[in-house]
Amino acid sequence: MCSQFELKVKARGLGKCLPKLHVSPQQIARAPEMNPRDSVLMLHAEADAYVAANARWGLMGSFLSLDPQVPVLSLRGEGLAEMPFYGKILRSKRCLVPATAFFTWQTQGRGERQKLRLSHPAGEVLLFAAVFDEHPQVGTSCALVTRDVGGRRLPVILNRLAASFWLADFADFPEFPAAAFAEILSIETPALLSEIVPEPEISPQLAFRFA
Repeated sequence: MCSQFELKVKARGLGKCLPKLHVSPQQIARAPEMNPRDSVLMLHAEADAYVAANARWGLMGSFLSLDPQVPVLSLRGEGLAEMPFYGKILRSKRCLVPATAFFTWQTQGRGERQKLRLSHPAGEVLLFAAVFDEHPQVGTSCALVTRDVGGRRLPVILNRLAASFWLADFADFPEFPAAAFAEILSIETPALLSEIVPEPEISPQLAFRFA
């Protein structure tokens, strides 16, 4: 499960991923770790172009009156199209969340957890399939779409062609084509570079203080 991700890219780098993308440098909050409820960069279609906006990571559906204590960071892609509310926003409010890496936790033999950083081996930007909604309390919020990859829940990562299709306008169709969504979920996840994130060293002063 992806509970943190990283974005270290300039506007020109995003433009290479999606032609006709309108994004200003001020919209890109470059950060080593984006956490739940942070404002993240969201890309979506508008008229004949792609535009960037900021959204809270942690979906608050328009049908909710209170912000959930545990934010909806991701939605399982399997069966999503058939869900009453989320299936509806899947058909009309799809977006992309760009990242240069994301983080997962791996459990070791003795129950110890190890943090892993996953990125594209060539340093390319990862485009996560996501959905968004508008709410009067929190404004725009989004959640990533995930799928099972070898027993792990990972974000659905789209190549440039699939990303353009994901953002396409299906206004002429009363339902988002189920077969097309199933094909999106079946796209092979690119080979990712996995690196162990070293634990931060405790300064001698702090170690002495809490000894």
